[in-house]
Amino acid sequence: MEMADIIFKIFLFTHIVSGSIALFTGSVALILKKKRGLHSKFGFIFHFAMIAIAISAFVMAIMHTNYFLFVIGVFSLYLSFAGYRSIKFMGGFVKPSIIDKLIMILSTFLLFGVSYQYLSTSVFKPTGFSTVLIFFDIVFVVILLKDLEIFKINELSKNDFLMRHITRMVPAYIATVTAFLVVNVNYQYPVVIWLAPTFLFLPVIIYNIRKYRKKVVL
Repeated sequence: MEMADIIFKIFLFTHIVSGSIALFTGSVALILKKKRGLHSKFGFIFHFAMIAIAISAFVMAIMHTNYFLFVIGVFSLYLSFAGYRSIKFMGGFVKPSIIDKLIMILSTFLLFGVSYQYLSTSVFKPTGFSTVLIFFDIVFVVILLKDLEIFKINELSKNDFLMRHITRMVPAYIATVTAFLVVNVNYQYPVVIWLAPTFLFLPVIIYNIRKYRKKVVL
């Protein structure tokens, strides 16, 4: 077995283990009441599992040219990072800084760079990955425009950061579920598998926003 194959298998194993941990801890954190304690602990593990998922996805995507892995990696890593930082901002532990700007710029460059490369070299298919990629790009733009508000630190309340935490961490979990389904479920129209988790979990996001909008639970 060549060294490249060994390296790929190591990162694949890391990806699978991290994905399993993220699915479990994300599911538990989603169910638990949103406050300090178990929710925070499971959320913390979920966040770092997402980092491992993203890094391993980047390596495998580059080694075997997999656009889906790369896009999901960028998307989920940014969402997890933004959601985790929001709690830090909310608690007053840190303030938005250059690292937040750098992550925004890097994520934007990577996502849209890969999107351009794929869309410019592939035949557009409404039921294929092209539609999914455009959908993710649009969602990402909306999120980035909203996230620019964090630098107006004096204008944002704890509830603003709480809403940002919810609307970043839940989609990060959705990205993990999506990746799991894409890898393990075969369907005639792949676009359905790629987008179904987003629409299925959208009510969960809306429910949590309505439930915690008037509360500060940290």
